[in-house]
Amino acid sequence: AYGRVRVGPLRRLRPKSAFIGAGGLFGAVLGGGLAFAVTQLTGTRYTLLAAAVLLLAVPILVVLIERAKGPMPAAPPRHRRERYEEARGGWRTLRGSRLLALIALLMLVTVMVGQLVGWQFFFWLDVNTYDLDQRTSMISIALSLVGVVGFLFQLIFTGRIHRALGVGVGMRVLPATILAAQTAVVLAIIFSPAVIFPMVWLLFVSEGSFRHSVDQATRELLFMPVAKELRVKAKAFIDVCVQRFGKGAAAILILVTLKILPVGYVSVLTLILAAGWLLLTVRTRRE
Repeated sequence: AYGRVRVGPLRRLRPKSAFIGAGGLFGAVLGGGLAFAVTQLTGTRYTLLAAAVLLLAVPILVVLIERAKGPMPAAPPRHRRERYEEARGGWRTLRGSRLLALIALLMLVTVMVGQLVGWQFFFWLDVNTYDLDQRTSMISIALSLVGVVGFLFQLIFTGRIHRALGVGVGMRVLPATILAAQTAVVLAIIFSPAVIFPMVWLLFVSEGSFRHSVDQATRELLFMPVAKELRVKAKAFIDVCVQRFGKGAAAILILVTLKILPVGYVSVLTLILAAGWLLLTVRTRRE
């Protein structure tokens, strides 16, 4: 529908989005550390109370942000129907553009692989721990590591990858990393069961950190060639419908796999999806 749109160099883009995105990753570091400390001192149930207390800061921050924005120029009032019409029609928009359809497929595979990686981590965590507090502590450490690695990568490498190597390379960082780490997990299952859990840790941390840093920033850049009115419709559909469908599809795949095959085949399934994901990035870059 749009033809082939040639995107100019990204050297003039300021790294503001990378810095803002790093805030969420830094929050994962602090949240994981807080959960670990609370669990060690009082037990798992009090981590829920700590989360509730932290959430009280959100409305305060919203008020501060609104004040910092200052007075905004009055825009002509729009009927609710007009705002609804802006975001509807996402499926038709995807069908009319190969680029948007490929972005939707990327999101679908990203979510499915993320669900499969998370399931493997929690399964092997359950096998290798003996009580709830130990599991909570290890999950806290894992999420802190995700935040640390993602935070540093976002600030140091994400912008440089986009400027020097391009969006195509940025798209391939996460699937290539998952492909390598998942291969290590499969080999450990076959040849050395003693190192399965460390390999699953590596897989989980690398998937989470790169997904919330370079991959998320790259996915936003993919929408640059798209007209604004179409971008609104496509992003609304992809962020809501495609993500939810991907999570459900991954859950069904796990259930079906476990019904007919041993647990290790979930890792094989993830490996296959990661390989297909890598091929999909090549097609998307061409588009």
